[in-house]
Amino acid sequence: VLLLAETYDHAVAVKLIVAGAQDYLLKTELSQNRLDRSIRHAIARSITEEAHRANEVKLRGVMEQSSDGIVLVDERGDIVAWNRKQEEITGYSKEEFLGRPLWEAQYQASPISPKTSELRESIQARISPMLANRESEYFGKVIEHKIACKDGTHRDIETVVYPIQVGEHFFIGSITRDITERKRMLQALKESEQRYRTLAEAAHDMIFVVDDQLKVTYVNEYAAHMLGAN
Repeated sequence: VLLLAETYDHAVAVKLIVAGAQDYLLKTELSQNRLDRSIRHAIARSITEEAHRANEVKLRGVMEQSSDGIVLVDERGDIVAWNRKQEEITGYSKEEFLGRPLWEAQYQASPISPKTSELRESIQARISPMLANRESEYFGKVIEHKIACKDGTHRDIETVVYPIQVGEHFFIGSITRDITERKRMLQALKESEQRYRTLAEAAHDMIFVVDDQLKVTYVNEYAAHMLGAN
């Protein structure tokens, strides 16, 4: 959309440009060259904006289909994206945190109790330098920790934090994976192995464990005693 006006009004021009106008031209200064240039600029800008919209739609589609939780934070520290899986992991909907500082979300999800102003300040103090310096020792590292969900339950998660530079704008993204079930299974396996070892050591039978190369990897105490070995 190109607008032609008899006189220039800055407030009106700004309002119309914000509303979607591509240019604001004065009839008294209009020439064929300037009109052609404005039309070319309007077309190029329209194509660029359409490409950005298409890319944003694709990005949001990928984020919503992800099996991991994804959060994006702008350079002020405000949350601008909170995908479906992040809602599922934490129990908090995106409407509860979009537009709010990241440290508020982390404060709410902290397993530390009681929740104090000192806790909120310490979380903010950890995040603010990442935004100010646009670098951090945490970027790219897998961090394992616990969170408190909205329903009061605790979950074990792995999070990777990474920087995103888009032109002059800076964002921080995070990918979160729920590992609660994996840790539960590993703990159950560890306990099962411990029970097996306890039974094996108490048995009055010789018990051996060998690997696929037929190398002995375990001998119980009774077998070692009967064979006169350590």
